Amino acid sequence: MSQLDYYKVLGVTKSSTSVEIKKAYRKLAIKYHPDKNHGDKEAEEKFKEISESYDVLSDSEKKSKYDAYGHMGSSNRHYNSQGFGGGPSMEDLFGDLFNNSRSRHRQQQKSKGRNLRIKIGITIEDIVKGVHKKVLIKRKTKCNSCSGTGSKGGKSHSSCHHCAGYGRVVVQQVTALGVIRQEVPCNYCQGTGSLIKEICIPCGGLGSNFQHQEEVDINVPKGSRSNMPFAIKDKGDYVKGGECGDLLVDMFEKNHDKFWIEGNNVIMDKNISLIEAIFGAKDLEIDTPHGKIKINIPPNSYMGKALRVPGKGLPIYNTNKVGDMIIYINIDIPKSHEIDENTRLALSGLKKSNDNKSSGVYKVFREHFVK
Repeated sequence: MSQLDYYKVLGVTKSSTSVEIKKAYRKLAIKYHPDKNHGDKEAEEKFKEISESYDVLSDSEKKSKYDAYGHMGSSNRHYNSQGFGGGPSMEDLFGDLFNNSRSRHRQQQKSKGRNLRIKIGITIEDIVKGVHKKVLIKRKTKCNSCSGTGSKGGKSHSSCHHCAGYGRVVVQQVTALGVIRQEVPCNYCQGTGSLIKEICIPCGGLGSNFQHQEEVDINVPKGSRSNMPFAIKDKGDYVKGGECGDLLVDMFEKNHDKFWIEGNNVIMDKNISLIEAIFGAKDLEIDTPHGKIKINIPPNSYMGKALRVPGKGLPIYNTNKVGDMIIYINIDIPKSHEIDENTRLALSGLKKSNDNKSSGVYKVFREHFVK
């Protein structure tokens, strides 16, 4: 082993930092550790090489001598196949990870309560203009008697003896790959790191009031759609010693009796008379989500003809763009008993033109049924 390339064994370079070297070593050491490779001589030899390499490269003085003089300058530990002399145990390897994790845990933010979720319906008019809605929700809120701590008067806490105040413990499980150690929240203190000496009576030590009913004001900005959920901060459940979760709002678009939606366009049908279809009409009033407007029907309009009105559709969220309104023409064909005398005379004139196929009036009339 005296001629090993320590950098190559660990998969690092001379410019690698001590953190990178340690990370590479830990990964390889766990993989080839004897506790996971019983009776595997190749893994045993590999583990010796990894340990020897790390012993040199993790020591700044040994590393400097190795970089300058090679193996002649390094003084290395040796590992026997029985006890692996100075080699680390699996517990050492995992323990290092867990200790770091515990240190990070102490610096982490408080635990957060459960998020709540509600659904609200929005109309086409809500999408166009935006809307404020008030909804009633039930959630867990902080107990005023104990300030959310669960202890009487908000005091009388002691450090949890089971997790030593960390709020987390290491559990061990035997698997086919060996002994697996995992860090989990402490059951004794529910991850808080402290125990209550005398519980708060109003909340029963939970730190929260259950099923508190509250009215929430929800602002739905214009352009909001059913595929755009959002959250209202701190309107979820409170958790003891932590913070409130959020209220997640899902929206669905309600059906409309006059309009329907295609993308950012608003669609509607407009019924016109046969005479209006043939000769056209001006200043017909129609409803839109933006209010009433007047449109012109061009002459020779046929069943299903589409008229587009720019800027009368749905606004596109967080932009100045607006979709269009598309109006599809429907032609009302009157029944015979609904026709007054004047209309009957006019239609009779069209009927007589049927004998003259070259009549321009007949051609116009015919186009409504050809298209």
